[in-house]
Amino acid sequence: MYYPDTIHPQAKVMGLSCVVTCKGFSNEAAKKMAEELKIKAIKLSDMFMIVGPEELEVIVREAVKEIFDEYGLRPILLDEMTKTEQKLLEVIANSSSFEDVIKNANMPETSVGKMLGQLRRKGVLPKSGGNFETLKSRANRIRAFFKKEEKYKEIEKNLLEIMELLKDIKSRLSD
Repeated sequence: MYYPDTIHPQAKVMGLSCVVTCKGFSNEAAKKMAEELKIKAIKLSDMFMIVGPEELEVIVREAVKEIFDEYGLRPILLDEMTKTEQKLLEVIANSSSFEDVIKNANMPETSVGKMLGQLRRKGVLPKSGGNFETLKSRANRIRAFFKKEEKYKEIEKNLLEIMELLKDIKSRLSD
């Protein structure tokens, strides 16, 4: 049974919306409270049996993984992307259509298609084809991610240089 008075305050404090799965409400008052608090309740049939928390965890993990795979939301591992793939994403981000991508990629259409397939298999791009705007939006997000990563590396390099200079100054002052 689901008791909305215990879930909603916790979610509200965290600034989240409530969605719960349940077999039903504990009573009519609980149902009314859930409606008033705008809590979405996904009711499972009595035929849906979960043996224990471990089984529920497996079901939820698989569902989340499928969503991440379908929409290209998995973490991007920079080491898994080739320079050519990164360049293709740059071309996609700066193009206005698939035709532009083919024209600006400086590679045959079949090669572009194969590379897009590789990027989908790696989880960089959504598994579903979608339209060009979705692809371009994802390419722009990845490009921004790469730019931030480059900036972080540059900052780290500069900090290491500063630390070395400070060590050098410290050793000179102690001499």
